[in-house]
Amino acid sequence: MDLGIIYENMQPNRNTAGPQSQNQDEVQNRKRNRRFVVVIVCLGIICVFLVIALILLYVYLTAGRDQNSHNITSLSQKKNELEIRVNNLSDALRKMFSGTFRYFISREEKNWTDSRQFCRDNGGDLIIINTKEKQEYISSIDNENLWIGLTDLEKEGRMKWVDNTPLNGGFWIPGEPNDQAGNEDCVVISVFSETFMNWNDLKCSEERRCICEKWLIS
Repeated sequence: MDLGIIYENMQPNRNTAGPQSQNQDEVQNRKRNRRFVVVIVCLGIICVFLVIALILLYVYLTAGRDQNSHNITSLSQKKNELEIRVNNLSDALRKMFSGTFRYFISREEKNWTDSRQFCRDNGGDLIIINTKEKQEYISSIDNENLWIGLTDLEKEGRMKWVDNTPLNGGFWIPGEPNDQAGNEDCVVISVFSETFMNWNDLKCSEERRCICEKWLIS
């Protein structure tokens, strides 16, 4: 399958010292893998507790609809705080392994849904851009409109990434997103901007190339 252009954001292999160096590398790899497993397990446990807490808050809010507005507002704020903590944990994990992403660009133009399926068929997903550094890097590697993993298809005006985390800020062209004609729900990096502020919302049915990212574990 033609995966298009591939960009790797990884350190080169410097293992040229012989058997002893290879053994040391193997030990380091095992230690790194153990640390990775511990982090994933801990994050999973924390997420489980947070999800349980969110469910309990939801039940409590549903049962207490007749309470005064002050109490409901307070509980809603606590629910939002828990959601923010979950998102922060996800961001922390992503940053911890930020050196293990491979980016690849499709050669064929597809609509947003088919573009995402292309990424998933090849072990990745449409790219999530949550730092200025990543945005500047991605903006520099191609000169064509590219679908990214951001959409408000689920709820108009509420942009979310493909991993369900809500958008915080963004790098929009001035005046965007404008939801022109009420049906622009998917986002591209646009070549019409000369700066890294180049996001634009388009109809999801339009056909564009896309940029995918694949999380590699080494």
